[in-house]
Amino acid sequence: MARRCGVPRISTGGRPARVWMRRQWWQLSILGTAVVGILTLNSWLLTCGYQGCPSRSEVRAYRPSEGGSVLDQSDRLIGHLAIVRRVNVPLAQIPKTVQQAFVATEDRRFFDHNGIDWRGVGRSVIRNVSSMGVREGFSTITMQVARNSFLVRRYNGRSLRRKLIELRLARLLERELTKEQILEHYM
Repeated sequence: MARRCGVPRISTGGRPARVWMRRQWWQLSILGTAVVGILTLNSWLLTCGYQGCPSRSEVRAYRPSEGGSVLDQSDRLIGHLAIVRRVNVPLAQIPKTVQQAFVATEDRRFFDHNGIDWRGVGRSVIRNVSSMGVREGFSTITMQVARNSFLVRRYNGRSLRRKLIELRLARLLERELTKEQILEHYM
């Protein structure tokens, strides 16, 4: 652009920028709307849907619930309320063959990706578009841990909003935890 008398000019046409902008207003409007949309989506994702993402310490300190517990005044366990009781066991106590079976069944590239299996995303998109419906998902073990740990109380059902936040949380988990810690939370 060349400047003359304080008015910017487009070098190719020699017309003032104002004239060019009046003629291209609809294209500039689309570009501006796209930029605002992208910035809004990014801020929404970075804040986990404007509800706040878990902090690094919350991610590292999270322990799955073992079911509803009833405690007495001295904080001694009296009993459990939940029908299903879960006992959190360290990964070292789970046989390697069981760990390998879970990884092979649920997410065979678990140790090769960073929380999101992009090959699985592509495969899922192709199959869902070709079937004109949702036939296949692409959740990884990390995404399932994110959903079950941090999203279960926020969003119900399947939605694009929930899946996008799940992707964001999976990336957070991968940054803060080792693969073994993620697998331990999952199992």
